[in-house]
Amino acid sequence: MKQNEKVIGRRLKEVPTINKLPYPIYDMLEKLSSKWEYILTEGIFRVPGNMTDIIAIKKRYENGESVNFTNVQISTVASLLKNYLKEIPGALVDNENKDLFNVTISMFEMDNSLKDLVTKNIKDALSFLPLLNYITLKHIIFHLHLIAQYSQFNLMDSNNLATVFAPVLFSLSIEELMNNKNYAIVTIKFLIDNYNDVFTINNKLMDGSYLEPCDYQVPFGKCPKELLHLSDNNPQSIH
Repeated sequence: MKQNEKVIGRRLKEVPTINKLPYPIYDMLEKLSSKWEYILTEGIFRVPGNMTDIIAIKKRYENGESVNFTNVQISTVASLLKNYLKEIPGALVDNENKDLFNVTISMFEMDNSLKDLVTKNIKDALSFLPLLNYITLKHIIFHLHLIAQYSQFNLMDSNNLATVFAPVLFSLSIEELMNNKNYAIVTIKFLIDNYNDVFTINNKLMDGSYLEPCDYQVPFGKCPKELLHLSDNNPQSIH
């Protein structure tokens, strides 16, 4: 890839990487996970970001430039991540692979006692994704899993997050988009709820430089009790 060539709206394999992720996705996930108050932000991924900033940052990415997120509102970074993923040609999970998830998750909807079998089949379906797509999906789902663990405070449980990310991660028809229980929503919710069972550590990636999501996406230290208290009593105070 040539220097200063756009990195938005391109196939993942065409974008320079950091930690085996397209570098804009890594930068955004790192920012979103850098502070506990971001994890606790009410309506994270639902609240729209600053449109002026979004346009300006997208312009930098279109010019193949790096972006400093230091002074960017967290809602803007969240919106940018969704926008970036949405513009991946063919989607992160393309039409070629989505039928595997559709069939597998239908089993779980019919009988949730089949969870172990569904987990195995979901892992098999994930194995058909291109490696870069798999790694990217894994890191995104980890972040959503972390967000969902604090849904009491940020009001974004796994179902809410899955509803937001279904049209971002999957290529959906108009009919599927109109169905609030489409297979993509159910699949993403299953991935979020069962992250530790579905996404195992891949030793093939352990080359000394690769970081698992838990190595960089968990804010430093324990979540401060004062933040939980603040969020519980006055959620609007956390940004």
